[in-house]
Parts: sequence; C-alpha cells; structure tokens
Amino acid sequence: LTDACVPLRCCCCPSAVALLLLSWCNTHRLEELPDELGQLSRLERLSVSNNRLVRLPRSIGQLAALQFLFLSGNETLAYLP
Repeated sequence: LTDACVPLRCCCCPSAVALLLLSWCNTHRLEELPDELGQLSRLERLSVSNNRLVRLPRSIGQLAALQFLFLSGNETLAYLP
C-alpha cells in the first residue's frame, strides 16, 4: 500500500487472504471496517492498530481462522461485537 488503503472489494481472491495489515492507514486513518471483512474466511491475523476505529463490524465474528487481532491505538473504539 502506498499512500492510501486499498478497499477490500478490490481483492481478486478474498478467501485466500491470511494476513491483513491496515495499521496507520494513510494520514486520515480508518474510522470503520466494511462488513465484507467477514468474507475473508482464511484470515488469521488482522492488524488495525493506530487508526480511528469507533466499532468493529459484526461480521468479524465470522472469521473462524482469526488468531491475532491487533487493535491498540484506537482510542475512539467503543464497540466490540
């Protein structure tokens, strides 16, 4: 990723993604994650540290392979499903 984060919709094969790094995402930082996140059925590690997330989508519960979730530095995070 260069100066902006790539939307999840652009992934050609989302079911094959095992690692997703979205920490310090651009200078504007992420405020939310899309519900499509739950489609990443093989996702094992998700790093969304140091953004401005307010909540995590309910679909995060569909990530059965998820082993590590990095959330530090999201001071505005107020909702965990």
